[in-house]
Amino acid sequence: MKVRQTLIGGNRKMIVHDDMEPTEKIKICDKGVTVSESSEKEHQMRIGRRAGDMWAPHIPNRKAVQTEVEQFVACLRDGHAGVRVIKMRDAASQSAAQLGGRPTSLG
Repeated sequence: MKVRQTLIGGNRKMIVHDDMEPTEKIKICDKGVTVSESSEKEHQMRIGRRAGDMWAPHIPNRKAVQTEVEQFVACLRDGHAGVRVIKMRDAASQSAAQLGGRPTSLG
């Protein structure tokens, strides 16, 4: 069975992303997780959970590779963005190699 889920839990809400789900890829839940440290031992933690309502916003069903190709084509059309990326990469390489990591210009 193939499973592709990501769970992000906070103290007020939780997001579940399920890439295999055809209609409800993202669910936002009024569930939370609280973590508190035990005063007795450092390695022990108490985890509390609470449940609530769930909301699943509509997300268009698209393949990830389609989105990547569209983004790549958009970047090709915007040549200035590509030039800026190359300049940043070259400046970072120069800074790391010759200046010991100090800031350098994007010249």
